[in-house]
Formats: sequence, structure tokens, C-alpha cells
Amino acid sequence: MRLTRFRSLVGESRRNVSTSPLRSFVHGAVLSSVIVVSALLDTLTIAGLEGQAESFRAAGGATRVLSSPGAVDRDRCESLTSAAGFAASGSLAQRESIALLEPGSSAVPVYDVSPGLASRLGIVDTGLGGVYLATTFATELGADRGTVLMTREGPVTVLGTFVPGPREGGSSRLSSALVSIVPATGTSSECWADTWPASRDRDPLLLTALSPDAPSKETSIDPLNPVVGQEFSGAEAFIERTTRFAPGAAAVGSLLLGVVYSRTRRLELASSLHARASRAFVTGTMVAEAAFVGLSALGMAALTYGVLVLLLGVKVGTLLPALALSAGITAAIFVTGVAAAASTVRESDLFALFKAR
Repeated sequence: MRLTRFRSLVGESRRNVSTSPLRSFVHGAVLSSVIVVSALLDTLTIAGLEGQAESFRAAGGATRVLSSPGAVDRDRCESLTSAAGFAASGSLAQRESIALLEPGSSAVPVYDVSPGLASRLGIVDTGLGGVYLATTFATELGADRGTVLMTREGPVTVLGTFVPGPREGGSSRLSSALVSIVPATGTSSECWADTWPASRDRDPLLLTALSPDAPSKETSIDPLNPVVGQEFSGAEAFIERTTRFAPGAAAVGSLLLGVVYSRTRRLELASSLHARASRAFVTGTMVAEAAFVGLSALGMAALTYGVLVLLLGVKVGTLLPALALSAGITAAIFVTGVAAAASTVRESDLFALFKAR
């Protein structure tokens, strides 16, 4: 008997939807728009914050530099990545400049970097003896991989090139220099450490890269690129973003939409009650009908959101599960609004509603 009633309820709901497709489509489209707008606004805001974070890191804002001439232990510096919060680390030291045997050329700085820093710079270690050049400097010299540079100290082979860092900050020194890779042994003058989230909280750990046997020297810790600041406030901006209220606003909007969906059907619902249909059947029919509309709206929202994200070139990534959950809750609240409003209609309202139609 219960199964028969359920089939009758679902059948009645399906007929209501099929006989009034415009009504169902309009409410479904509005619900879909509410879901898409709330999801897209929050997605764009979060994508913007992620873009700022990537730019900050690319500019060297998240890189801290420990400077202490001849007192940085290369192995200790390389080992910093084993600690939480350190994404990459490596050491750097400047050697005597080399003069190229070219007309009008001046002395070119030479830097030794450890394997960790070489990897951070994007240098592919060939394991051979030679130097690496920034792409801009290589173009200026007309050099490429395999080119032999003639210097006053003898020929030097170019083993490869790497993309130079930002023009401002400590990494700009390598844009017009010869860079060679040395083993992670002995001491150096600087230790570069990429931290994330970017802050000065890990500076005490960075100090452990100092060699205990090295003589005490002046030591400092500074950002690689002070132009972009000492810290990145992306976490606070994420927590305080205005669009965090978007899911709540969508929930309220869908609830009101559900109430409107039932309120416009009061005469029909009161008529069904007057015709001796049970309140459970009438309300259940409206709930099933709202579920059809809600599921259709979710499908339209998913398709629309996907197309817009592709057109805007936004990376959704790990946001999808949270967005899907929020969309499902919004649709469920729409159904709840429909059920709540439908349950308030009384048979006694029939004649008043009929006169006011």
C-alpha cells in the first residue's frame, strides 16, 4: 500500500512538472543562477588570492636569506627542507670575478651555488665542469649550451641556461653572472630558504644553517626581495573575504524561492485538500516536485559553472568538493522552503483564495 501511494505521489509530481514546464523551468533557472553566482564569486575571489600568492613567491617574497660570510654550512642549509615550512633551500657564495676576452667586456661576477639552490633556480645539473647563464645574459653574449667562453683564466664551457629572477632583490645578481654548481660541503656566505606561508617565524630555524666551527661574524636575515614585503597576508585575506557569505546568501535566496514556489500554488493545494487528499500526500507531492526542479537546477548549474570557469581560465582545483556540497545544500534548502510553505496551506483558505485569484 505504501509503495502504491509513493508511486502515486511521484506520478502526480511528474505530471505537475510536465504540464507546467514553464513554471518549473523558471524556478529551476533562478535556483541554478543563485548557485552559479554564489559559487563563481567565491571561486574568482579565491583564485585571485592564489594568483597573488603565486606572484609573491615568484618575486622572491617568500625567500629568506641568511647572510654570514664564510659561516654558512652548505650541508646544514640544504637540510632545512626536512623541517616543516621550508619548501626549498640552498647556499650561495661569490668568487673572484672573471674577465672575458671580448672587446669592451668588463669583469663578470662568478657565483657558486649548492645543488639545492641550483634546483630552485631551475638549473639542470649536468654533473660536468662549467658554468650556467641566465637566458638574458646568454643572449647578450651570444652564447648557448656548449659555447666556450674565452676568459683571462682560460676557456669556460656553458653547460646550460636558466630563467633569471625578478629584477629587484638579491636574485638579480645572478642575471649577469657566471653560475657554477658545487657540492653541498664546506661553507658558504648565504643560505636561501623558501618558506611557506611566508613569515619571519622560521628565522630561528634558519640560523641553524650556520657552521658551529666558523668564526663569529656579522649575521643577518633578510627577504630576497624586500620590495614585495616581509610577509604575505593571504591567509587573513582568505578568512576575511566578503564572498565567504555567498553560500549563506544562496541558502537564504533558495529558501525564499522555495516559499514563493509553494505560495503561488496555494489555491491548487487548498483545492486538493478540499477534494479529500491527505496533507501528507499534498505536501509530499510538492516535495517530490521540488526535488525534480532542484536536481534539474543542479545539472544546469554544473554545466553553466563549468563553461564559465573554462572561459575565464580559472583553476578550481581543490574547491570542487566544497562547491558541490554547497550547491547540494542550497538545492536541499529550496526543497525545505517548498515543504514548509506547502504545509501551512489550509483547506479553509480555499474560498478566500478563490475570491482573491
